[in-house]
Amino acid sequence: MRTLAVLLLFYTSASGENLEVRLHPWPQIDHQGAVSLSFDDAYPSHCRVAMPLLEQHGFRGTFYVVVDKLRQQNKYRSVDSLPLKTWQNAERRGHEIGSHTMSHTNLQEADILQKQTELYVSKFVLDVIFQQEQTTSLSYPHSGVDDSVIDAARNFYTSGRAGSIKAQRPFYNDPAHLDFFRLQSRFLCSGEKYAEWNELVDQTLAAGGWLIETLHPLDENGYCEIRALAFERHLDYLHLLDNAVWVAPVGQVAERIYHWRQSQVKAVPLNEQAYHLLRESPGKSRHWQVSIAINNPRKWRLVDGKGRAYPFRAINRQFNFTWPASAGNSLLLIKRADGGRTP
Repeated sequence: MRTLAVLLLFYTSASGENLEVRLHPWPQIDHQGAVSLSFDDAYPSHCRVAMPLLEQHGFRGTFYVVVDKLRQQNKYRSVDSLPLKTWQNAERRGHEIGSHTMSHTNLQEADILQKQTELYVSKFVLDVIFQQEQTTSLSYPHSGVDDSVIDAARNFYTSGRAGSIKAQRPFYNDPAHLDFFRLQSRFLCSGEKYAEWNELVDQTLAAGGWLIETLHPLDENGYCEIRALAFERHLDYLHLLDNAVWVAPVGQVAERIYHWRQSQVKAVPLNEQAYHLLRESPGKSRHWQVSIAINNPRKWRLVDGKGRAYPFRAINRQFNFTWPASAGNSLLLIKRADGGRTP
């Protein structure tokens, strides 16, 4: 079993039955990993090309914008941009808007005051412009990140995305051990074939990881330009994977992993025939996928605190069910379905 994508707890009853309880980080039980599509620098092609392609496939992306460029001020006064309402409409359609700072300054080279200004003012302005959601995601310009940059970023954001920080590390993020302010990403650039990008996804899913892809312009001059047709073929591949992959914005995935790492499900044996399942999930209530490895799962059933049957799937030795947000941390009971004692 993949160990990167689950939290494991083991319990043994008086009868010697071993229960392996797994709480999965992803929204669906069939998800093997996650992919986030992120875009840097607020190129016009992001709205004109990337967003329509994403939406055609049912996906939403994270767009890290440089505030000065978005507002065509300072050194970006003569740089091609799009009206703010275009970006606001994109957010309303479900795309995430993140900060790429005010002026795209390398934060490693900035003094403390500059760091604070670049980080705080960019968030403040974006929160005013985009009023539906607070700005929580940051992309470090030039992938410039060190401890001092992270210390400053933690005051305003919940995640910070860079490039590949160390060559020997995997290009994807391990949900169980990632640092939310050192998120690694893989830049997609011209000269590469989309089959290479698809292979990165396959490797990520095999490891149960989270792949953040970073793009710049599509069919437009700029850093690391790629062809829109290649990107569309890559999206086709992600769409064909269907439930094997969760495609979602950076902030959404980061938030879920954060709460997953604080949550657990305990199986408390009542007797040889039954266990109470207790969920500990602090903060906002959300649904979780739970798997229990148990002998002969079809001989067991799941009920709520009032004895009502609760839906589950039994596959081989796996007992799978969804613990919905509406159920909160209420008790569930797993008990023998063949006449065992009622606790």
